[in-house]
Amino acid sequence: MPGQSVIHSLTGAARARSEAQRRERVLASARAGLAVGFVIYCEQASPGPYAAFAYLLVLAYLVYSLLLLVFLRAKQDSSPAFRLSLHAVDTLWAALLCWFGGSPTSGLLFEDVFLIFVLLAAAYRWGLRETLATSSVCIGFLVAGKALAITGISQLADIRHLYIRRLSASDLNWLVMQALAMVVTACLVGYVGEKENQLRANTSAIARVVGKTHSESGLRETMQAVLGAMLDLFDSDRAVLATRQRSNRRAFLWELERRRGREGVTLQLSELESFQHERYFFPVP
Repeated sequence: MPGQSVIHSLTGAARARSEAQRRERVLASARAGLAVGFVIYCEQASPGPYAAFAYLLVLAYLVYSLLLLVFLRAKQDSSPAFRLSLHAVDTLWAALLCWFGGSPTSGLLFEDVFLIFVLLAAAYRWGLRETLATSSVCIGFLVAGKALAITGISQLADIRHLYIRRLSASDLNWLVMQALAMVVTACLVGYVGEKENQLRANTSAIARVVGKTHSESGLRETMQAVLGAMLDLFDSDRAVLATRQRSNRRAFLWELERRRGREGVTLQLSELESFQHERYFFPVP
């Protein structure tokens, strides 16, 4: 029925928002744990050229992470724009912490985990394409961080000339290796995240179909609910289901069509003629 279809659609949308908010809370917990771990790491690590500023930056990140954790646990919903803004802020934090808290010539350090975190967050929220886009931004920040390390913060006004003049073969090799590692990591976590999101979406769709089936009493209402769920899942205008009786070989066609410009859907049941059987019943290769 149209009223029940609207209710099911609203329920599905609410479930999707709840799942998105659950992911944000998981990321908020991971972000807070990462911040606490980095504070402990900074207490034990040897001071760098910007040690005082880096420590203040770490404390600010810790406060930001804890406040965001409390906010997301109290908030029941978050918009796509909010999640995108949050991801952009996380990426900027990762760049700042790598610039002022890390070594420009070292390998993997705790600071690099922040870059990995934003890649994992992109994969967890969205998928491969968004993760690769995030890695491109991170590579740009790595290049800027290398320029900062070479020229020094007091000479940033003339950074273009100094960076070109002082960039050595070892610096270029470091940038290439870091960029390659970033892209490979993005491909890996993005692919896994996208497959996980697809599996979660398929599982949710199956659960919605089963839920609609259980909520209906008659055969016609059940078929309308199931085929309606298929229309929503594949964003289609027409769904058909052909059935055939084994005893007498009679075949029937259930057809649900969404009329453009009209509210509701129309369910029809018809018996197939013998010459129509080949169209719907054929061996699967």
